[in-house]
Amino acid sequence: MVTRKYLILYFALLCIILNYNNIANASAWLPKLGQYQYHLTYGMIDKPSRKHRNERSDYFISLQERISGNNYLKAKIKNGASVQRRNLTAVEQSEIEAIKTENEDLTEEAKHLSSFSDDAMAFFDVEYGATESQSFGVKIGYTNDKFPKISSGSITKLKRKKVSEGKSLDVFYKYQVFKNDNWSIVLSPKIHHSKYSSTKAGHHFDVTLLVGYSKEKVKKKKKKKVKVKVKVKVKDDDDDEEEEESKYIAFQEFRISARKYMRHDASKNPGYVISTLDGIRFNDGVIFSNYIEYEKAKFDNYLYNKTLYEQISVAKEFYLDNLKQKTCTIQLGYFWKGSMNNQMYTISGPILSLWLKI
Repeated sequence: MVTRKYLILYFALLCIILNYNNIANASAWLPKLGQYQYHLTYGMIDKPSRKHRNERSDYFISLQERISGNNYLKAKIKNGASVQRRNLTAVEQSEIEAIKTENEDLTEEAKHLSSFSDDAMAFFDVEYGATESQSFGVKIGYTNDKFPKISSGSITKLKRKKVSEGKSLDVFYKYQVFKNDNWSIVLSPKIHHSKYSSTKAGHHFDVTLLVGYSKEKVKKKKKKKVKVKVKVKVKDDDDDEEEEESKYIAFQEFRISARKYMRHDASKNPGYVISTLDGIRFNDGVIFSNYIEYEKAKFDNYLYNKTLYEQISVAKEFYLDNLKQKTCTIQLGYFWKGSMNNQMYTISGPILSLWLKI
């Protein structure tokens, strides 16, 4: 499903700020004092994901038609008894109960079919370095999907091309509890608010521990020995072997979050999110990285109880000043997101990101 085997090294993240500076910063590294970091991301699902979603939407419509037909039959039975001014017979009550049970099953199945139906998504966030060890920021998100929706319970109003929108807002704070040349440890609380078409607003609160590690490595390459011939005395002198140095930075990040949902369809018990980020940055500003995120929670829709998000990409960093303090990074990658409870519910597609550090 979501898990993929790779030949390239590793990738970046969709939902949390990644900033690469001279130590290949990820979100465990804070901006410098007075520095702003901007991040813009746009992603969309690929053709296979869109095709699979449309197949599910066709079946979804057929289920709604069956539910609508059952409701009509149930109303007909009740109206018949009402016209005759009598109570429902035992047979009629049994038929109505059977219709009710079938509709509940069909509604549950329809709810599953509409899962993981995003068509496109965009995110923008900004983070500001308030002190040497503290930063705060906001993140705005937007998603849409074209999965058919029910309006007023009428099957005639089901529209495949109707776009449903989702909007979200995150406010976060980071405090760096430890830092040296290689390690960075950060604590970060976050509040999330989201609202999707025809649904109630949802919230969750995160408390996150971020542990980042980066190390500069040098790959030495020996050159061949140079032979020098002297005219007076004919002899060969071996000079010292010359070495070429190729520097790169390897970085890793581990994140664990306790997450408390405040939604009508979520359990009161907190869930958790675990993620890993691994990557490598070369001297020429080329960056390969990989990000994996696992979330476990409890929802009415079991497909969201265990989800996995994975992203791989390549990025290029450009310096905007001679001091190499201001940078612009462009990243292109691919993502997979789906349910671990049913591998059929997976979406994937390309993603483009832009970072600006000033």
